[in-house]
Amino acid sequence: MNYAELQQAILDDTHKSQYVGAPVQRFIVQGEQLIAQYLESYNFQAQLLDANRVSAGSPTYNLPARLTHLRYVKIDGRPLDKVDETSAYLYKDASPLQYAQRSKQIMIAGNPGVGVVIDIDYMGMPDPLAAIATNTLLDECQQLYIDAASVFVFTRAEDYDSADLSMAKMKSTCAQLNRKSKKLLGGAQAAPVYNTQFRSSY
Repeated sequence: MNYAELQQAILDDTHKSQYVGAPVQRFIVQGEQLIAQYLESYNFQAQLLDANRVSAGSPTYNLPARLTHLRYVKIDGRPLDKVDETSAYLYKDASPLQYAQRSKQIMIAGNPGVGVVIDIDYMGMPDPLAAIATNTLLDECQQLYIDAASVFVFTRAEDYDSADLSMAKMKSTCAQLNRKSKKLLGGAQAAPVYNTQFRSSY
C-alpha cells in the first residue's frame, strides 16, 4: 500500500468520501502523530550509499533521521564490530571492519571505497508519508494507519463512538508491536531466579 492507496482506503472504510484531498491528508498526518505517541519503535532495514556520506570520500555517514537504536551494520553480509571513536581511528586505514556511532552518524573504519553499500538494521520511526510514497510500517501494518487516521475522520464527523473504537484498535496494535520490538531487542526472557533464602515459619 502507498500514500495514495491509503487515502482511498481510509475514505472507503469510513464511508466519508467528502473528505477526499487535503482533509484526508491532514487526518493521515494527525494519525502519524498519534502513532508516534504510542509506538515506541519499529524495525527497519536500509542502505547507506555514497550519497549518505557527510562529504565526498568521508568515512562518516548520516543515519536515517528517525533512528532510535542501531542494531547491525554490515558490508557484503559481514557484520562490523561496534567500537568507540578512538578504536575506529586506529583502524582508519584498514579494510572496513568496525564502526563508531555518533548521535545521527556513523564512522566506518577503514574508509569504504566508492560505491560500497552499507546495510543497516535499526529501530526507529518512518518518515512522514507526505514526504515518501510508502514505508515498511505501512506495508506490514496497513490497518494501523487506517485506524489512526480514522480517529480524526470520525471526530470531524462528530461520530465519537466510532472514533473511540478506532483509537482502541490503534492503541492495541501499538501495544502488540511494542511487545515484539522489546522481544527483538532483548531476546528470550530469562527465567526468574529461584529464591534460595526462603525459610519456612513452621
